[in-house]
Amino acid sequence: ATNLQKNTNNEWQSQVTLSLPADNYKPTVDVVMVIDVSSSMKEQDIDDAKLAAKAMCEELAQKENVETKVGIVTFDKTAHNLTEGLVSISEAENAISNIEASSDTNMMAGLIAGKAMLDSGTGADKYLVLMSDGIPIYWMENGEVVSKTLIRYNKDKETELERVPAG
Repeated sequence: ATNLQKNTNNEWQSQVTLSLPADNYKPTVDVVMVIDVSSSMKEQDIDDAKLAAKAMCEELAQKENVETKVGIVTFDKTAHNLTEGLVSISEAENAISNIEASSDTNMMAGLIAGKAMLDSGTGADKYLVLMSDGIPIYWMENGEVVSKTLIRYNKDKETELERVPAG
């Protein structure tokens, strides 16, 4: 800002110059993809999930002036940290290539592991993306994997569930 000065109309004026250093700002973003690899994910479903995950990586790689870290977690009966934390986009794409179908479905284990990975990151913005085909048959209860066993399902759609320790 310049000092106040009288102009020709006898008014006091000062000139102020504002600067927005946006070109120096590089936001940080953490993205964790949690991908269902359970037996219900048919081969085509796995291929579709891998294509979607790679497309997301490609989209993220095209962003300029953004520092992006990506993590890949898959889940079947348990969660698997394929990237062992948040990594570069290209490392995440390599991990996606190695995804294969497995068995059972414990979505909660995948979400817990995905959130833990996301929490370990330093990004100012954090995103968790879930790719799944449906209903889990396992969940976490008091830190233990528990299964849902269907005992009875009748025409009235009444369902009884039994909690059975998985193992």
